[in-house]
Amino acid sequence: MFVAPAVQIPVLRGRAGEQAVIGHLLRRAAEGHGGVLLIEGDPGSGRSALLAHAVRQAPGFTRMHVLGLPGEGDLPYAALHRMPFAQPGRRPRTAEQRLRLCTRVLDAVVARSRERPVLCLVDDAERVDPPSLEVLAFLARRAGEHRIAVLFAGTTGPPVDGTALRLAPLDPTTAADVLADHGVGGVLAGHGVGGVLAGHGVGGVLADHGVGGVLAGHGVGGVLADHGVGGVLAGHGVGGVLAGHGVGGLLAETLVGLAGGNPAALHDLARSLTPGQRRGAEPPPTGLPADGALRRAYRIRLRSLPPTTRRALLLLALDDGLDPAALARLGGGALAAAERCGLLRDAGFTHPAAREVVRDDATLAERQRAHRVLARLLTGDAHRLRRLLHLAAATPPPDARLAGEIERAAGSVVDCRVGSVALERAAELTPDAGPASARRVAAARYAWLGGDPARARRLLARSGATGSLLAGEIALRGGTAGAAFELLLAAADELTATRPDLAWRALVLAGEAVCLDGNHGRYAQVLRRAAVLRRRGALDPLRSAQVAGLAAVLRGDHERARPALRSVLDAATSDPEELTSAATAGLLLGDDAAAHRTLERAAELARSSGAVALLPRVLELRTFVEYWMGSYEAAAASAREGLEVARACGQHAAAGNLVGLLALLAALRGDAPECMRWMRELRSGSHASRPRALVQWALAVLDLVAGRSADALRRLVTMADATVLIQMTAAPYLVEAAAGAGDPAAADAAAAVFDRWAAATGDPTRRALAARCRALLAPRGSEAALAEFEQALRLHPADGGDFERARTELLLGRDLRRARHPRDARPHLHRAAEGFALVDMPVWAAQATTELRAAGEACDLPAPPGLSLTAQQQRIAQLVAGGATNREVAAQLFLSTRTVDHHLRNIFSRLGVRSRTELARTL
Repeated sequence: MFVAPAVQIPVLRGRAGEQAVIGHLLRRAAEGHGGVLLIEGDPGSGRSALLAHAVRQAPGFTRMHVLGLPGEGDLPYAALHRMPFAQPGRRPRTAEQRLRLCTRVLDAVVARSRERPVLCLVDDAERVDPPSLEVLAFLARRAGEHRIAVLFAGTTGPPVDGTALRLAPLDPTTAADVLADHGVGGVLAGHGVGGVLAGHGVGGVLADHGVGGVLAGHGVGGVLADHGVGGVLAGHGVGGVLAGHGVGGLLAETLVGLAGGNPAALHDLARSLTPGQRRGAEPPPTGLPADGALRRAYRIRLRSLPPTTRRALLLLALDDGLDPAALARLGGGALAAAERCGLLRDAGFTHPAAREVVRDDATLAERQRAHRVLARLLTGDAHRLRRLLHLAAATPPPDARLAGEIERAAGSVVDCRVGSVALERAAELTPDAGPASARRVAAARYAWLGGDPARARRLLARSGATGSLLAGEIALRGGTAGAAFELLLAAADELTATRPDLAWRALVLAGEAVCLDGNHGRYAQVLRRAAVLRRRGALDPLRSAQVAGLAAVLRGDHERARPALRSVLDAATSDPEELTSAATAGLLLGDDAAAHRTLERAAELARSSGAVALLPRVLELRTFVEYWMGSYEAAAASAREGLEVARACGQHAAAGNLVGLLALLAALRGDAPECMRWMRELRSGSHASRPRALVQWALAVLDLVAGRSADALRRLVTMADATVLIQMTAAPYLVEAAAGAGDPAAADAAAAVFDRWAAATGDPTRRALAARCRALLAPRGSEAALAEFEQALRLHPADGGDFERARTELLLGRDLRRARHPRDARPHLHRAAEGFALVDMPVWAAQATTELRAAGEACDLPAPPGLSLTAQQQRIAQLVAGGATNREVAAQLFLSTRTVDHHLRNIFSRLGVRSRTELARTL
């Protein structure tokens, strides 16, 4: 007898709410107030496991179990035949005879309930024959008057009045716990990625050319299943390591992603792992095992359907981008049976495994016939590429003409993942090895940009070409900067003679690898190759300026760097990669507003084109820019978004950078537990320069908050090999720690570098911090120190940088108090306390209050009136109250609309208002 798959494990993960509802029903039934509960869910979601839980919770109940079986759905009263007291005898033919049967079954169950409560379980209710289901529903509707609990479990339930529970997919953390229950993993570091890439789903034509598995579940189904795009993509990416069981982060990501939150899928995957896969010595699975319980359950359901429904399902499996009208023409009525049995929901497959089963169960001839039907159906220029791909799936290679048509059509497609699949199919149809290899490399590039580095690597391995430029870029974001540097230099050497434009691009990326690695001396190798390109006359003004500008920055020659970097910033185009380079130049120039605008445009273009692999770098840079703008909440939001995308795209190096930034931002708020939580997210033993430097900086900030200047100094002086951007950004903290530790000489060099940079940028915030550094390095209480502090306060912008202004007031007040000028110190400390209250930094406000007491302040400061909002929130609230839209506010304050949305929700919450009108009235 077939039983729907259930994960038989000691603990039901992620179903605590459903278990509580079942327990409540059983208690009420035991007291004489029974009822009915419907548990609805897809195959493998744990419906049967919850019924088993109900049995364990009802030891004193009489139990009746009805199971819908394949092939018996059209046999009247087949289910009742398995209930000894409910034999229908002669088949009822009239309504009166049906009523008598229903009444007889009810009376029999009620009689049993007088001795002991009755638990009636109906599993796979959608497969119970309608006449039997009618009798069971009659019983369920009257259970409330007796000691009877009725539980229906299935994809759908009968029409009864009762509580209905829909089993949602398990979240990634719970999914990791399920794997641990099966001995696959322990603690899954990191969190799931929700929603970032789903917004870039391409309904379409990808199933038979390699977007089977997880991609199909995210809107990228289609015609390309047999060419292997597998792997993990958005919605379920999980960073980190499954500790203690030899399961690395990539395997964890794959298992959680392939399962799609389905407990039975997790169980199947865990059981299918080989010892080599557990150790990481073999590649992880690319799909659910064919003999697993979940695929077996779908296969049995599929084979119970009539041929017309199976043909319609195959069309949908090969192209899930069909619109409702096309679906109706393909047999919408026939698909209703597939919805009832749990293969479809809302015109889509309930799980990627269902699509795979439909596709795999068809013969090659049936699939080719279906592709030809779809090609005839898809007419017009809008469907040109999909039509060609369906034709390609029905055409044996080689076919040079069709390959060329597909390549040309792919050039006009904006979504990277669609382009990757199309170019791979074009490569397979190409008879000549050279063009076929070039098309595979192009397909790999699209796959990388679309967020699937594993697919990109597989395509590169099959390309017959080295592909070192793309391999270097993938290593730069997902591996180590040192290895990426070597690959990128090799790419520049290979491309210098044939593709100098790509050689320049390789050198720019190699320069970024040098900065990330912290070994700045290796930049000389980049400069030597750039000189070779210039001597050959291979000029690329934009990238040449990038190389020259960064070289000057690394030398500390910011004046010479300025014109080159300005030319890069001013030359920004509509290419997201060039915009990102321009924003980097803007950040080094101190032009934060221009850098922020450029990054917003880069993010918008990357999202609209599906080039999600570019987003982590864009959002990391935006975090730095928002840090300099004093928008710490916005910076944290940017870093979290970037981390989400980086994990979904398998960019572990980028994820480490963003986790480090989140730790730093938590430290700036004085939130030590949050800071430590982010630090634990980093892979243990990571030696990447940027995350390590960010962690040291974050810990140093916590030391300064706690008054441990010497400890902070020891941490910050270890950042000598940090990236130049971090060195310069952290310099004011190094100076502060050195001054507090009584060792100003330890920060002289860093202060000098920062001073030159600040002067070259001309930015008031950076110049204010440079003046503050000079003040801290001067003798305490001296005229020189006071003059520099006053200069810093004059330079701090009035319309931003409230936190740094408050810190300058605090440091000046503290120095005056320690120089025995308490009366002069108190006004500065008052302004510091108010400033920290404005930006909602209570830990720093407490420092100012402590200094005030030491300066003779008699009592605690009262909370400043009307300051329940941070300074940034006040500015946003005033603009919104004045009638500005979120987009207008974002443009005026150089923020993203997402950040403004985030602030506005917090504003509404803090002020207790529910609308813009109420906000305007309140203000």
